[in-house]
Amino acid sequence: MLGASPSRHRFSNKAVRALNKSAAAVYPVHPTASEIEGFPCYQSVSDIPVRPDILSIYLSPEKLMPLMDAIEEKGAGSYWLNPGADSPEIVREFMKRNLPFRQTCTIIEAGFSPADFSD
Repeated sequence: MLGASPSRHRFSNKAVRALNKSAAAVYPVHPTASEIEGFPCYQSVSDIPVRPDILSIYLSPEKLMPLMDAIEEKGAGSYWLNPGADSPEIVREFMKRNLPFRQTCTIIEAGFSPADFSD
């Protein structure tokens, strides 16, 4: 998950917890955190030890655009652009690169509501 946060109030942290509850493999990416919700954290998408089936993205367009080459190089079966990461410019970039994406909410895709993780 690109843009995972150690802050439990952030949606990207709630998504880590939702994916964990749904028994999905979770690979949080954060440039400075060593772990998030008990999962080891990777500093960049390039550091993820596997090619992800799904790369869930929680980054603003300003932070995401410079990472597009690394994202494309790493590869994934599909990319989930969560609210805030699904700007028109990012959608155009994914289309231009022919990367399969969905504009969706990872928490809902995992079968939960963000309210399920309000603590």
